[in-house]
Amino acid sequence: MLEDAKKYVETCQVCQRDKPRTQALLGLLKPLPIPAGPGQSVSMDFMDTLVTSRGGKRHIFVIIDRFTKYARLIAMPETARTEHVIKLFMDNWMRDFGLPKSIVSDRDVRFTTVFTVLMYGSPLAVMGTVIKTLSVEFMPFSLSLLGFVCSSTWAAYGIYVQDLWIILPNLLGSLLGLMQLILYAYIVRLNRTGAIRAYEMVKA
Repeated sequence: MLEDAKKYVETCQVCQRDKPRTQALLGLLKPLPIPAGPGQSVSMDFMDTLVTSRGGKRHIFVIIDRFTKYARLIAMPETARTEHVIKLFMDNWMRDFGLPKSIVSDRDVRFTTVFTVLMYGSPLAVMGTVIKTLSVEFMPFSLSLLGFVCSSTWAAYGIYVQDLWIILPNLLGSLLGLMQLILYAYIVRLNRTGAIRAYEMVKA
């Protein structure tokens, strides 16, 4: 009887059209949290125009601020390398608005590389961006303070044990950390006195 029932179900057109779902039910949508302000979270993607310009550019690098929906469209070649994408992001976004706290993308290796390089860039590059943008949103005070304290502690230890290889790099690190703290205090004071950030000038 079981074989007959199985054969009937397999050959019945109505049964095949109304076949029940065997997969688990899909979960509810999980929307992304709303950013607290402009410049804190951006979304990125590549868009193919299907037409190559005379300059050899076919794709568009799309960067959108998730809070204000402000967008920047950057023409780029179809086979752009990771280094080129990093330069486009720094020249067309980070220079004006600073480093975002989060990047939403399709996890393209070029996007993850951009975020990694910017998050762990050299202290001099970070300070240079602070000076250009007059914003410290992407240079956390706690991280700068921690770097200064750790470098100073290791430098003191190197002096105690008289090890030049410990003293020199950590002394340089402590000086860079101190410069970051001074720059942080200066920019914060400048913003409190009424200086307008680049992002606010674009909105205006």
